[in-house]
Order: sequence, then C-alpha cells, then structure tokens
Amino acid sequence: MKAILAPVDFSAVTPRVIAEAAALARAQAGRVVLLNVTQLAVGVVDFAVIIMATAQINEAAAQHARERLVNRTLRSLGWRVLRVWEHELVRRNEQRLIRRLAAGLGRSA
Repeated sequence: MKAILAPVDFSAVTPRVIAEAAALARAQAGRVVLLNVTQLAVGVVDFAVIIMATAQINEAAAQHARERLVNRTLRSLGWRVLRVWEHELVRRNEQRLIRRLAAGLGRSA
C-alpha cells in the first residue's frame, strides 16, 4: 500500500491539500498521512519578549482552534488523527513515537 505524505499548516489551503492527497491516495489504492510540525513558543521574563510571547500565544490559540476544526472535520470523514509535536522528535523518543504511530495506524510496533 502506498502512503501519501501531505504536509499541512492548517491555513486556508489545508482542505484543498487534504482533498488532493486523498484523491491521489484513492487513485493509487493508498492512504494519506498528514504532517504538521509546530514550533513551541518559549517566553523569557523581559518586557519586549513578553509582548512577543503574548503575540505568539495568541497565534498559538488561533492555530489550536484551526487544528481542532480540522481534527473534527477529518474524524467526521472517518480519518484517524495523531499529533506529534516538534519537541517530541528527538532520538530518545524514537521508540515511543513508533509505538504511538503504530497504535494510531491500528498495528503493533
């Protein structure tokens, strides 16, 4: 079975990206894996940085709302959704991530 890896950023074009990836997967009798990488906001106690961090937090909240909407939409269409955060992509978490991916795909690791 072929796997189509579709990077998404939950912007306005995300539904089109998902639709195209799904069409390609159907044509190839494959499946779609959506990939989204999110950078965590880090705040430092400094006035200018706090203002920047506040803007990042506001953007992160808007991003989170978009992600929830996409999750609900995908789940309503029968998709499985598994999120992996950028900070989890470190060597020491490799086996844990493999187990999570396998469980998300309904397989044993």
